[in-house]
Amino acid sequence: WCGPCRQVGPIIEELAEDYGDALRVTKVNVDDSPELASQFGIRGIPALILFRDGQPLEMLTGARPRSELKAWIDGHLAR
Repeated sequence: WCGPCRQVGPIIEELAEDYGDALRVTKVNVDDSPELASQFGIRGIPALILFRDGQPLEMLTGARPRSELKAWIDGHLAR
């Protein structure tokens, strides 16, 4: 239902395919899981959170272009 979510959704799906096993992508509907939204301090959607070993590394809010999302992911995978 969220316009920016519908915009970024296909980009995230493409990136998930591009990265294969190096990246696991999970979608959560904050309306269905308000406890998760609260736990991670989500105040706007789409909210994208990168995790490593179960711990959140960084969160981006709002639709972003593919190039920016790829650079964001690459920056964290390189660490």
